[in-house]
Amino acid sequence: MSMEDVNQNAQQITGVSNVAYDLMSVLQNFLEAMSAIEVYKEDAEEANDQELLELFNRIQSDLGSYVEALKPLLVSRLKS
Repeated sequence: MSMEDVNQNAQQITGVSNVAYDLMSVLQNFLEAMSAIEVYKEDAEEANDQELLELFNRIQSDLGSYVEALKPLLVSRLKS
């Protein structure tokens, strides 16, 4: 059985397209990264490292923008 057959079978069984699954995976990874960065920001604050704190804030903001862009795409792919 080829990988294409496996993907098609998975889509038929779950009702979730590969594209929707990919979007869910990326969204989950970004959300987990944003959560982890919260911990890292606390470490930067404790170390009084303002430069690092600002970098973590920018990364978290960028990830938030990507999350907002992913959400409507995911919803539309789940509906189709």
